[in-house]
Amino acid sequence: MTEIKELFKSETKISRDCRVKYWLFCKILDYLLANQFYIGKDYVSYKDINTYLDKQCTFDYIDSIHAQTELWIHEMLWLGLINFDESSQQMSLTPEGYKACQEQRYHSILASLYEAKYSRLIAKWALIVALISVVISISINAI
Repeated sequence: MTEIKELFKSETKISRDCRVKYWLFCKILDYLLANQFYIGKDYVSYKDINTYLDKQCTFDYIDSIHAQTELWIHEMLWLGLINFDESSQQMSLTPEGYKACQEQRYHSILASLYEAKYSRLIAKWALIVALISVVISISINAI
């Protein structure tokens, strides 16, 4: 029974981490895109992006480790979604990042992850309601 609990905890953590990762991808890409098109800034400082993320954060993001956040930003660099100038500590959107925004690539992944989360929650509550209704119907028939 403990192995099942550990597996469930591990699966829950992986699911949460994926949601935070793609939430971070979406927020950074959207922020860079908004700054580029609405404000006209091609480069945004790393500090401004962190401030924005802290203002927009979710509970799962707060709960995640900041070192992991750094790893995900490096993954965005590796995927070619963003550029990072180390000397000025500024980020910019690449053509691949712009294409990912146009296609809503990471937004649709994030939406699917949230849909799966809430589908599991609905299924869990449906099972609880079904069990309660079985107990009530058995007790009514016993009377």
